[in-house]
Amino acid sequence: MNSRKSKKVRKGRGGKIFAILLSIVIFFALIIFGVVMIGRQVISSQTDNIAAKFLPSSGSSGSSEGSASVTDAVSQMGSATPSAIATKLNENADVIKSQSQGMISSAKATSTSSKVTYTLESSKLNKATVGALL
Repeated sequence: MNSRKSKKVRKGRGGKIFAILLSIVIFFALIIFGVVMIGRQVISSQTDNIAAKFLPSSGSSGSSEGSASVTDAVSQMGSATPSAIATKLNENADVIKSQSQGMISSAKATSTSSKVTYTLESSKLNKATVGALL
């Protein structure tokens, strides 16, 4: 006779498989989150480096501190008229074209009484490529 105590109770594998799959999904989500955060940091530092090239130097000797020096330079610039901004952008057009590694063929800034329009033209990029990159 078989008693009820001697029978093995089979637990379902569904719970274990679900727990394993859930932990794998969480693991990959954490990795993707880390990659995105590192990417944001890299983009921020590169943007600060590019902006620092166009902003006037603060005149202080010593090491620059990335975004802090950019913020200081922006505060020192004060407010500027749209025509002054357009003039400064047009003065730096050659630098912008050289920094783009040939991707930008022309850069021109125009201004109205309240806004600045900056036009970049490229012979190597089309609208679909730019849309995909953005």
